[in-house]
Amino acid sequence: MTRISLEYDDQSPSNNQFGLLENLREHFPKFKVTLFTVPMEVRLGEIVPITEPRWEPWVRAIKASEDWIQIASHGWTHQPAEFEEASYEEATKRLVIAEKMYENRGIKLTKIFKAPFWQLSDDARVAAHDL
Repeated sequence: MTRISLEYDDQSPSNNQFGLLENLREHFPKFKVTLFTVPMEVRLGEIVPITEPRWEPWVRAIKASEDWIQIASHGWTHQPAEFEEASYEEATKRLVIAEKMYENRGIKLTKIFKAPFWQLSDDARVAAHDL
C-alpha cells in the first residue's frame, strides 16, 4: 500500500483550498490531511479572525470534516517573525489566544504546532512544548 503524507500551511478562511481537498477525498476515500491554520489571518490585506460570523460556512465545513481534516496551529496571525523573537510569555500568550479562538468556534485543535516561516526562538519553542 502506498502512503502519502500531506499537510497544508497558511490556512485560514480567506486562504484555503477546501474544494481541492474535497476533490482529493472523493478520489481517495481514506485521504486525511493536517491543515496548519491561523485563527486571525492578517497577511492578505485585511484582518480575518475566525470568530467573525461571516466565516461560519468555513467553520461548519471544518467541523463537518473532522474525520479526515486535522487542524493544527500555525501561529496566531502569521505575521513575519511572530515567534522568531518572542519571549516565553509572548509566545505563550499568542498560542493560548489562538487556541481559545478555535475553541470558541468549536473547532478541535490538535496538539501540533509549526511556527510561521519555521522561525522560532528558543523561548517560543519551550512555550510551545509546555502547552
